Order: sequence, then structure tokens, then C-alpha cells
Amino acid sequence: MPTLLLLDVKPVGATQVDIENVHIQNLNANIESTGENSFEKILALQPDLIISSDIEKSSFEKFSKMAPTIIIPYETYSDVHEEVRAIGQMLGKDTYLYGDGIYKGGQAIYKQLQLTPPKRIKEELIDKGESYKQVSFEVLTDYAGDYIFFDISNGGSLDKNDPVWQSVDAVKKDDVFYLDEKRFRTYDPIAVLNQAEEGADMLVAKKQGQK
Repeated sequence: MPTLLLLDVKPVGATQVDIENVHIQNLNANIESTGENSFEKILALQPDLIISSDIEKSSFEKFSKMAPTIIIPYETYSDVHEEVRAIGQMLGKDTYLYGDGIYKGGQAIYKQLQLTPPKRIKEELIDKGESYKQVSFEVLTDYAGDYIFFDISNGGSLDKNDPVWQSVDAVKKDDVFYLDEKRFRTYDPIAVLNQAEEGADMLVAKKQGQK
């Protein structure tokens, strides 16, 4: 957690041990305690991303059903400078791609609206039963389809003038839909139905605007 705080990213929750770290007592306000990675407490916080050290496979499977989960085993980095650079890169320039699972309206977009996924999304996520995949922002063009449903959350940002972003065909054609993070982060029957309807409305409005 201190690494996140150093990068000016405040997590919604952390273990009690992390919160009690004497070196961050002036920085940990409003961070909820998850005990020792209590599944129920983490679920209640509705995280966008979970970062943890070594955990059991069963725990990883539970966490990864809630949100994309990154496991960073102890002693992964040789020193604190390498850790800060690596985690900063994860949070700053890495991008998550979503399949037809429970994250970010994926089920609504691919299963309910039955939109055709880009070839690599189908092969690397949907066909393999994977809900998400983390890639470098620089390879975004390899995965982009005719339309992009784009979510910015978890403190993420987008430089719309970035050459990589500007090189995507859907961006050039203004076929990008920026999702309301609060409405597309939730996964339940009512949420998926509403997400599908909102996605359909976006597509219809786009088509009407192109006439």
C-alpha cells in the first residue's frame, strides 16, 4: 500500500497490517480495513483492481471474480525504486481488455447485444474463458474493433492526443463510447440488462448521427 500512496493512488481498502504501518499514519485516512484479506469485506468495497502478494490459488480465484487481480509475490523487485517504477507502469500505462465475462459490461456487450468481438479478443479471452487481459497501451491497435467501449476507472487516465490512441481506426472515426464507470462496474441481472440497453442506445444514437 505505501507504494500506491507514493504514486498518489489511494486504495479503497487494505489489510489491517498495512493500515497500521507507522510510516503512513498521515496518509491512510478513509482507507477501509479488509482484515487479513477478508473476501466479504473486499467484496463490499467493490474494487476496480486488486493487488496482493502471495495468496492461495483458491483465494486468487475468488478475488479475480470480483475484479482484475494482480499478484506480486514477495521479493519480486530488487529494491524499492524498481517496485515503484513497475507498479507505476501498471497503473499508468497498462490497459485492461475485457471479454464476455463479468467485468465492465462485457457480458452485456458481447452476450446480450451479440456484438462481434475483435479476432484477438475472441481468441485470447472469450475462447479461453478469460474475463480480462492486461496489455501494454502500445498494443491497443492489435485488439481494437470497429467500436470501442472505453472505461476509465481506478484513477486511470487517457491522453486523447497520444499517438497510439490517435492511430486506432475507431478513434479516427469517432466510434468510441466512454462508459459511466459507476453504471458499468456492477454485475448482476438488472445491471447487465441496463448495460445492454444503454449500449444499444449508444449504437443507435451513433448511427442516427451518421445519417
